[in-house]
Amino acid sequence: MVDLNNGMANRILWCAARRTGDMPNADVLDWKDHPAIIEQLKKIFRQRSRNMAEPAFFSRNPDSKNYWDTLYRKLNAEKQNSTIDAVLARDTSHILKIALIFAIADLASSIELQHLKAALAVIEFCRDSARWIFGQATGNKLANNILLALRRSPFGLTRTAIQNDVCYRTTPKSQLDAALAELAKNNLAKMTLEDAKKGPRIERWFLKR
Repeated sequence: MVDLNNGMANRILWCAARRTGDMPNADVLDWKDHPAIIEQLKKIFRQRSRNMAEPAFFSRNPDSKNYWDTLYRKLNAEKQNSTIDAVLARDTSHILKIALIFAIADLASSIELQHLKAALAVIEFCRDSARWIFGQATGNKLANNILLALRRSPFGLTRTAIQNDVCYRTTPKSQLDAALAELAKNNLAKMTLEDAKKGPRIERWFLKR
């Protein structure tokens, strides 16, 4: 698994897909059967090739600018510094890049509202895919091992059981604290305190559903 918190995962547009069947010998795509697409691509290249000497600057028109200002603040406000938010950290940047591609493909001279909304639809699918792929994982290996153990324990695990059965009594307290905190931060596990016959209360961890 890639390190989810090192900036690698958030550079990728994750797209979940399911295979519909085996295709060992897929048919070759004959572009002669798609003249409209070919003609549109030719128009795009002709338009852009005329401006190769000087880079083109695409601004946002007033409607798309107002929409973007609100959307940008909304998307950033939703982030809570969790592992999945680290994977989605560049979603706003990806939206602008895809909107630019749509504007170019549309032979437009600026990024319009329709381009931003189309780009947002793509990114929303990628965000949902990332949550599906990484939503039950963290960037902490010990936290992932504890999570697997909690999935097999409908009645939860005490901290002592986690230390003995998952960590094999070799993990320092500071590392176990960090792993459990990672699970709580990502809303994957929760802790309760139980009264003991003697001594301090018992810490028990459950999978959060």
